[in-house]
Amino acid sequence: MRTTFMRIALSTLVTVALLGAEAAESDVTELSASNFDKWTSAQSLSLVEFMAPWCMFCQSLAPAYEAAATALKKDKIPLAKVDCTVNEGLCDLMDIGGYPTLKVISNGAFAPYNGTREESGIISYMLRHKQPPLPEIPAAKLEEFKGAHGTAVVGYHGSSSSVFATLEEVARELRDQYSFGYTPSKKLAKQQGVPAPGIAIYNGDNDEFEIFTGQVTVADVRQFVKSVSVPVLGELSSQTFRSYISTGIPIGLVFYNSEASRKELEKMLLPVAKKFRRAVSMAFVDARIYLKHARMLNLKPQWPAFAIQSMEKRTKFLFSQDKDISESNIRHFVSSFVEGRIQPDYKSEPIPSNNDGGVFNLVAKQFNEIVFDPTKDVLVLFYSPACIHCRRMAPAYEELGEKLKGSKGVLIAKMDATINDIPTSDPDMDITGYPTILLVRAKDNKVIRYSGNRSVQSFIDFLKLNAVRFDDVQGGGVEKVDSDPAYVVMSNHDLGFTPKDTRHIEL
Repeated sequence: MRTTFMRIALSTLVTVALLGAEAAESDVTELSASNFDKWTSAQSLSLVEFMAPWCMFCQSLAPAYEAAATALKKDKIPLAKVDCTVNEGLCDLMDIGGYPTLKVISNGAFAPYNGTREESGIISYMLRHKQPPLPEIPAAKLEEFKGAHGTAVVGYHGSSSSVFATLEEVARELRDQYSFGYTPSKKLAKQQGVPAPGIAIYNGDNDEFEIFTGQVTVADVRQFVKSVSVPVLGELSSQTFRSYISTGIPIGLVFYNSEASRKELEKMLLPVAKKFRRAVSMAFVDARIYLKHARMLNLKPQWPAFAIQSMEKRTKFLFSQDKDISESNIRHFVSSFVEGRIQPDYKSEPIPSNNDGGVFNLVAKQFNEIVFDPTKDVLVLFYSPACIHCRRMAPAYEELGEKLKGSKGVLIAKMDATINDIPTSDPDMDITGYPTILLVRAKDNKVIRYSGNRSVQSFIDFLKLNAVRFDDVQGGGVEKVDSDPAYVVMSNHDLGFTPKDTRHIEL
């Protein structure tokens, strides 16, 4: 027994020693508030992870991050990490909204890391940032560059050209998404059929390319690159979604439910997609896989179907499912959208026949009329019936509504945001989780986000402080406001991201 115990003890000591040695040999530098500024200012290029030890996404990232740190040592690109649970002030200063957050530091400037969280992705992303944003492409490597980099942007000009300066600025901004290069060879430009100085974009390994023909400004070149970076009538999927979103252009969604239907639609709609590609990126969506997205758009399960969705403005435009999908019908619909002749569609519950309670039941159909009424301060709770925190706060919110029921200048309202769209593109009305409570102030309609605790008195104190037309309401003194209430984030977890707001929450 004693021998067995000694063996176990010895084994434990060896394991601890090995783990200690492994930790000591880590190639990831640990930063704190005391050495952060000095370390980051000394690096020409580095990557810093802001993390929390309990975060499962941070734990998942750790092996790849460590391996990348080791691999990048020879290239003199150090990786570091900051434990935000013990450096909270530093992380607040760096505006860290969740874990893990990765930031690229280049000569003292901080920028978001937009690469993947795999070892190879981290390595390739950082090596790309070590190169100049607009490198010269050797003549012998041009064909390889065009076919091996997804979307490749090639400038045909010299390094002293004004076109070079413009394209370099665009490349510095967009090189995380696209590959940029230039060649000063006029011979190559002639062979490629590109006027020099000029800019061309190549998508994939085919011979098709587009030549920039507009005014050579940063804004125009940027828009050109984004608009032609996705295929004409390509396939929208979980793998390609980000590339379409990054264009900033509305997406024309062509839903199909069979390969035969897709082929027929492609032949029919390709001319439309080519004509409007700078204004609308048309793409196929397999309704058998992405039925949930079709439902979110409020489409019936009848295929094929067509809709235009603007992620930037959070609007959608549905082609009537009572009409036939034909080239002429879709051409007219897209043309009407581009010219601003059609109104967006919003998902909405019916307007309630009885709305005499203390809390007004708001629906999308009457949202703008009620919420942006300049004669009233409107407090709106955006909730989900499935959200436990929404259910917990419901009694207090209902009590608030009853207290203020007689107020002529303040309306307490709520809206089920899972079955009602928010018919406004105002960024201050962006709902990222439940519950979200916003005050739309009387007169100027300024939107003020509520972040206090969920007691009746705190709601009243908030209204007294911020509402324009708050009537005298019975209530006691001001309670201490808890700035970190429980909150359900809608989508960040799907992206592998732990919201910082959950760090102190015990559900």
